[in-house]
Amino acid sequence: MNESQEYYDDLVISDPENATAWCIRGMSYNNNYNQYEEALTSCNHALELDPEYGLAWYLKGIIYLNMENGPEAELCF
Repeated sequence: MNESQEYYDDLVISDPENATAWCIRGMSYNNNYNQYEEALTSCNHALELDPEYGLAWYLKGIIYLNMENGPEAELCF
């Protein structure tokens, strides 16, 4: 794990109600580490905080596509 991921992890610890921080954390796990379950967990947390957060829905769909789960991805877009 690199410094940027540690920064995102620390950010959600210091500001757990920040949906954007959770979404960016998920994006990093998805894009940089292919850790899709961790990315999905972060995305879902962002959506719990803000159910209408478009970027989180989009990212969730991308994560499902990366997991080769087209039907779930389709529900997100």
